[in-house]
Amino acid sequence: MFTDRSSEPASTNFFKNYNRLVGVTYVSILALTFCFFLLQMYRNYNDEVHIISGHVNRHAQFIEFTLRSSVNQLEALRISASEYYTDAAGKPASSPHSPLFGKLRQDGPGFNLDAAPDRDLTGNLTGVGTLAVGSDKVHVYELEEALLRIAERNI
Repeated sequence: MFTDRSSEPASTNFFKNYNRLVGVTYVSILALTFCFFLLQMYRNYNDEVHIISGHVNRHAQFIEFTLRSSVNQLEALRISASEYYTDAAGKPASSPHSPLFGKLRQDGPGFNLDAAPDRDLTGNLTGVGTLAVGSDKVHVYELEEALLRIAERNI
């Protein structure tokens, strides 16, 4: 029969080359489809990372704004408290106590506001400790602030 390749009929060579061409085309289409799929996945991944990064940055800015405003409020409170408790020379204020402070009575280890003229307006303020200014300044200042708030509310 046919032992020489060049002597094969032309139709046989055409179909062998055709089958190879179809196979290579099929494999190349699959490879391109897979590469396109990977490209789409990569782009979607980058888009998601970008969106999440934007959300994180926005939340970070919100937290920074909240903390900054809190720090500003604390600084304002510190300034107002230091102005309230010191005079122009930087010494502790020697301002007279509120009228209600004079109504406080030392009663054993504590004190109370039972001597107030109208207990319905002042409430029942009691505490533990001494009313002497030199003993615990913070305690007296807080007590004075509470009495001022009571007086402001009842005016």
